[in-house]
Amino acid sequence: MKRFLLLLVLLFVAAEGFAAEPYVRFGLARESSRDAVVVDRDCASTEPPALFGCGFGARGEFGDATAFELAAGAEGTRVRVELAVTERRGFRLRANANFTDAGDEQPVRADASSRAAMLIASIDIAPDTWLIRPFVSIGAGMARNELDTTTYEFPGLSTGALTIVPGGTNDAFAFTAAAGASVQVATGLYVDLEARYNDLGEFRSEAGEAVIVRADRTLRIPIDATRADLRTSGIALSIRWRLGKP
Repeated sequence: MKRFLLLLVLLFVAAEGFAAEPYVRFGLARESSRDAVVVDRDCASTEPPALFGCGFGARGEFGDATAFELAAGAEGTRVRVELAVTERRGFRLRANANFTDAGDEQPVRADASSRAAMLIASIDIAPDTWLIRPFVSIGAGMARNELDTTTYEFPGLSTGALTIVPGGTNDAFAFTAAAGASVQVATGLYVDLEARYNDLGEFRSEAGEAVIVRADRTLRIPIDATRADLRTSGIALSIRWRLGKP
């Protein structure tokens, strides 16, 4: 469905046949990922064994991240198309797992970041006389998501009881949709404010070695990969400089 919507927009852009003017855009956004569920890549895996097993996992959030964005594109009367590169820093997984017989409190901690490159099309939907120009945007591309080492704590078992699993990096299809408004503040210079939603694929831990620390021993065992969807929403503020005619 996401790919279909993007195709419709790009076909509309191609059909309009506008005389495009180049521009560059610099943006800053604050985004949140409030609903994260960490589960096994394959909950029935035995070689290597799954970390959680079927019906188990960790639920929480990746919290807030700051997004830095650089884009270059071309703009016509009503439509603009750009290639945007965005780096999101500051994600921190804060969740609680539900392993059996390990107590109600099972904190899960990890840091994460994401980088994405997307082709984005925006359509001006305002009447010609409006100074503030509402627009809608849709885009797609690829994201590279990096999850650091993840720590599972079990204070109900003993002080210092924890399990540490590897981090991971993966590439995923990414999708964005936004609605906002633009205003011209000087010749060729515009300010864009938008609310956006992003589906950035998944964070994944790699299959590897888990370190299990308990009061009387430390074990190292092979473990399969885990995953968690990364979806964000937030507000972005951009400065857009039109390089051709104002």
